[in-house]
Amino acid sequence: MAIWPVQQVSIAFLLTLAPILSAGYIGALALLALRHPRALAPFGPPGQASLTIYIGESVLLCVIFCGWGFGLFGTLGAAAATGIAIGVWAVLAIAMTLWLRRFSQGPLEWLVGRWTKRPLRSLTPS
Repeated sequence: MAIWPVQQVSIAFLLTLAPILSAGYIGALALLALRHPRALAPFGPPGQASLTIYIGESVLLCVIFCGWGFGLFGTLGAAAATGIAIGVWAVLAIAMTLWLRRFSQGPLEWLVGRWTKRPLRSLTPS
C-alpha cells in the first residue's frame, strides 16, 4: 500500500469536491431565485455592464494592492483584502445601477460596440 504525501491528498480532495461545491452554489442560487426573485435583483444592473465592472475592479484593485499604487498586497489579512474587494465591487455595482438608469448600456460595452461596428444602441439617455 502506497503512502501519499499530504499535498497530493489535499489536491485530489480539492479537485474532487470543487465541482460538487460549485453545483451546490448554483443550486442554492437557483432556489433563491425561484423562491425570492427580488433577492437577486441587485445583481441585474452589474450584469448588464459586466465588462465595465470587470475592468473597473481590475484598475481599482491594482491601485489598492500593487506596488505602484498603495502597495497593500501582503500587508492585509485575507478577511480585510476580501472586504476591500467586495467594497470595490459594491461601489461599482451602485455606480452602474445609477448609470443604467440614464443610459442603455455600460460605457465600455458601448465602446466595444463602436469598435466592432455592430448595430449600436445610442449612449443617449434611455
